[in-house]
Amino acid sequence: MLYEHTLGHDSRLDGIDFDAVMQTASVRVLAYPEPNASERVAITILFKDVESFAVNADLASLANNRSAGNVNHWHIADGGGTSHIYLTEGYIMISSRSAPEMVRR
Repeated sequence: MLYEHTLGHDSRLDGIDFDAVMQTASVRVLAYPEPNASERVAITILFKDVESFAVNADLASLANNRSAGNVNHWHIADGGGTSHIYLTEGYIMISSRSAPEMVRR
């Protein structure tokens, strides 16, 4: 999986999309590709066969921390299971039967 060694630290959340009918979700972020990188790159975390999806986020905190990075860290499932993305004052949880895929945009 791309960028797993950074665990998403200091990434910038760009958006979240989900489709209940298609049972899909995606999380768009700008993330550092390696610990010593000076610039973030755009990636999307794609989820298929989504069983449940939860977001609890303080939007003002996300906006205030955008430049520094409003993603604290993440634990993305290696296969089917639950992925957790911890935000500044918030949380995203996505459970899917299939392994998530990280793609560079």
